[in-house]
This record gives sequence, structure tokens and C-alpha cells, in this order.
Amino acid sequence: LHNETEQYIAATNVELDLIDERLRSADEGVRESIDAIRENLLHISRSARNVSYALHPAMLEDLGLIPTLQWFIEEFVENEALSVDFEAAGFDERLPEDVAIILYRVAQEALTNVLKHSGATNVCVNITKGYPDVIMVVQDNGKGFDPETVEDGGGGLGIIGMKERVASLGGAINIRSAPGEGTRIRVTIPIEVNHG
Repeated sequence: LHNETEQYIAATNVELDLIDERLRSADEGVRESIDAIRENLLHISRSARNVSYALHPAMLEDLGLIPTLQWFIEEFVENEALSVDFEAAGFDERLPEDVAIILYRVAQEALTNVLKHSGATNVCVNITKGYPDVIMVVQDNGKGFDPETVEDGGGGLGIIGMKERVASLGGAINIRSAPGEGTRIRVTIPIEVNHG
């Protein structure tokens, strides 16, 4: 789905380049329309990528969390001015499926928020499996925000959703951020309580 959509978008961009060349002397309105079409294509590309990500948790069943997160991150940063450093430790065995799905979804939401809102150029994703918890930290160098303001009605549905998902497994999520200081999200989910 994503690759096919990207091919059509690339072909459309080539056609737009040709039109742009032919209309160099055209009025400003035509140029603005071409720019608007390009912007729409960028949004379509991102939407297709998001749909592709949403459809891929099946990879979790086949490959487990770490390879799936690696794939997601590689796809996520493609064509973006964002680098993501990913580290994983302690994964001799696979996580229980419900824990893996929650961590995958939280990583998805956190990285999407970074791209949409933070202006960050770098994100670190670190996930460690120990006893009795698995801990995931997502930290960016973006503009940061006031977590209380966002949760108190400033558009924090993504944060609320992350907290609800993590709490459903008896876990906790801690968000540290301040304007101008980036954001750090720490997720802790007990593995042994319900899965030992």
C-alpha cells in the first residue's frame, strides 16, 4: 500500500515539475496552485505511511517487538529531517503479545507527536527488558511543552491515550517536558505480574 502510493506520488511530482517548467512565465496563481498540490501530496504520503504502520502490527506476531520497532523507525524517518537513535537490551525472549502491542503503539504515538509538534532533529528510543519490568524511554531535542497544559484541554488526546494503554497493563508513564527543553517519555510496564 505505502510503496504503491509513493510511486504514484513520485510520478505526480514529476508531472508537476514538467508543468512548472512549461509555465515559468505563468502568473503567480498557477505557481501557488502547483505548490498547494505538492503540499497535498506530502500530506497524502504521510497519511499512507500512517495507514501502513497501523496495519503492520501483524509483524509483532511474526518477528516480535524489537524487529518491528526497528522497521517502524526506518520507515518513519524516511524523507523526514529527523534522526532516530534506537537501542534495545535484555531481549533474550519475546515479550508477551499484549505488552509488545502497547509498547509499539506508544512508540508510534510518541514519534508521531515528535514529528507533528516538536520541531526536533533527533529522537532517542531506548527499550530495556529487565525484571520485573520493561522500560521504554523516548526522548527528543524539540521545543518541548507544558504537560499539564496539554492534558488540561490543550489537545493532549494522544498523551491520554498513551496513559490509558499503559495503565491497562498496570504500567506507568511519566512525561517530562518544558518549553525549550525537549520531551522525555518514560514507560514502565510490569512483565511478571500478569505474564509470569
